[in-house]
Amino acid sequence: MSNKQHLRPIGGAPNTASDPLFFQEHVSDLTGQNAAIIWERLRRSDTQVSMLLNAIKKPIVGATVVFEAASDSKQDIFIKEFVEHVYNDIGIGNHKRPFKKIISENLTFVDFGFYLGEKIFKNVLGHPKFGNYQGLKDIAFRPQRSIWRWNVDENAILLSVEQLLKKGQVTIPGKDLLHLANGQEGANFEGVSVLRPSYGNWLRVQEYYKALVIGIERTSVGIPTLQGDFKSQGSTTDFTTDPNFLAAKTALENISTARSNSLIFPNDGYEISQLKIEHATSDILAAIQLEYTQMSKSVLLNILELAMGGGSGSYALGTDLSDIALSVPQSFADLTADGYQGTTDQIVQMKFGRGVPSPKMKFVGINDKAGTELAGILKTLQETGVLVIDNNLKEFVAAAYGLPNPDLENDTGEQEVVAEIDNADTQLPTDSDIQLAANTARGLNTFINTSTKQLNALMTEQLTQRTALYIDKLLAASNAGKSTRDVVIPGGAAYRKDVKEFLLDVGSEAADAALVGSGLTQDDLQKKVQLSDDRSSNKRIKQDADLMVDGQEAKLTEALTLTLSRETVTVDSEALVKEKMINAGETVITGTAVRTAAGNTVSSVVNNSRNSIFLDPTVEPLIESFIFSNPSPEAKICVELAGRVFTKAEFLSSNKLPPLHHNCDSTLIAQYVKQTPTKPLSPNGLEFTGTEAEVAAIRKSQTFK
Repeated sequence: MSNKQHLRPIGGAPNTASDPLFFQEHVSDLTGQNAAIIWERLRRSDTQVSMLLNAIKKPIVGATVVFEAASDSKQDIFIKEFVEHVYNDIGIGNHKRPFKKIISENLTFVDFGFYLGEKIFKNVLGHPKFGNYQGLKDIAFRPQRSIWRWNVDENAILLSVEQLLKKGQVTIPGKDLLHLANGQEGANFEGVSVLRPSYGNWLRVQEYYKALVIGIERTSVGIPTLQGDFKSQGSTTDFTTDPNFLAAKTALENISTARSNSLIFPNDGYEISQLKIEHATSDILAAIQLEYTQMSKSVLLNILELAMGGGSGSYALGTDLSDIALSVPQSFADLTADGYQGTTDQIVQMKFGRGVPSPKMKFVGINDKAGTELAGILKTLQETGVLVIDNNLKEFVAAAYGLPNPDLENDTGEQEVVAEIDNADTQLPTDSDIQLAANTARGLNTFINTSTKQLNALMTEQLTQRTALYIDKLLAASNAGKSTRDVVIPGGAAYRKDVKEFLLDVGSEAADAALVGSGLTQDDLQKKVQLSDDRSSNKRIKQDADLMVDGQEAKLTEALTLTLSRETVTVDSEALVKEKMINAGETVITGTAVRTAAGNTVSSVVNNSRNSIFLDPTVEPLIESFIFSNPSPEAKICVELAGRVFTKAEFLSSNKLPPLHHNCDSTLIAQYVKQTPTKPLSPNGLEFTGTEAEVAAIRKSQTFK
């Protein structure tokens, strides 16, 4: 018997995207260009699906794209800087293509299952740092609807794609394409849309709405009936030839629904009336509600399974499912970064030759905001009755993430946070409080809680006013027979401005406090490094504010439009419809999701602003070590780390820096070289201690990474 190894394939990879014989999709309408048309309709026409897709994609678009060098060598760091330059210099002359815009286009693979971009290069001569090289002129989006055929070899390698354009059919070589796909198996380059499991529910809802509208139209005026004596004079047989009958029959056939209520047959003894027919409106609405519930669940469970596949770890499970959302956008971001590796390798090879290692693309700054965005939307769906968080769903999530039964644990964290916020002071700390905050954990804790309280009050007041105006605009559009889809919540620009200014003030005061003990002030830094409004911490604060406001407006839009569409069918009184809309708005505004978002955002702003100061090249050399500070920790991870003193090296490399969970009050305090006395380094630094089970429980309590 030969021991020769199997070096050549015997089987092959069928073209499951373009060959009907091997289609993996069993619904023919969901293949090829037909599928793209359907996913386009679904993502644009269904508000809930649109919100869920935005919850996945917006945190990724708002994240920071970084590249990790292959090593710490000067050459690899130079290559990393070159790759960063290429991706940030896409375009020609003044016509640049922002990389975030391209990332936004990339993420359409979430909606459609795949993305295609054509890589177009340009020659750059005499760059002052990088010399001559080939950069990117564009990564040109090729719409999914225009892709007609995939040409694949037997080894599942994409040879080319055939695209249909007005000028005719064109063939794009596979080597010139950037391809991203969700759930690709073998040669199925079309991937699988995250909307696929909800297609059946959506299809049935369209039919239910047709039946609802037709039924209401047909039964609103009843069926016209004719009563009278139609026997011809002297006749005892057939009356169908009687002129009176024929005239009545013609009149009956010509009745329009607009006139049937008032038409009376003119001859004495004859009249037209209505036969009322009952329509099962409530049954159809119940069926629509059930389908929407199942649709929301199917999309939710699908993205949860995708998140599990991303290998992002286990998280604590809260009753509003906020924690499970943390890993969802990150898994899609990782998939996007992996898809770019081939293009990055190509860029490096054209400049430095084959065999030179390439840097790796990564998206950072996602996990701390993704949960707030998606969990808030899920909360809105739950509050409006569209999504039911039942035991089956909880058990699925618990099993998927390796968690104990959620019903066996008392999850009181969110209630405690709300009570803590409600009991906090209503004013921001004074300058003396700021000085105290720099050196004591209690001072920072007070600063975070009072800032959260004031932000929550600001948002509640303005959202209440904006919601009242929005309800009036929705009702006016509905009464005029216009679509409510284009009606926006008034006052958005001013509201965003106020929230950003407040958070920027919080960040500035937190940064001031971080410098106490260093011998420096922000004025010193302003003179040395010319800090501007565009510094990284301020950009991050504005992004945090935008994400929070986007989430609030999405919740209000969903809750109010859904209430309007549901109640106008079953309630006759406009006043009662308006009352129900007001109640729906109050539920969103006063709900814990808005308060939790305020706490998370303030905590993030405080920590990011302080960390930005610690990383400043003027400040960093003055720091001896850091203290992990929390006066009354509750989460297991903060209990474990509170009071630890650790090195600057750990500060730069650790993933255990606050905020670590929802409404985390932990912060870092710098110990400066000039300060005396200073606490000694903790032997364990930021490493967890305890048994394997204890360490696992500590890690599970960390929801922000």
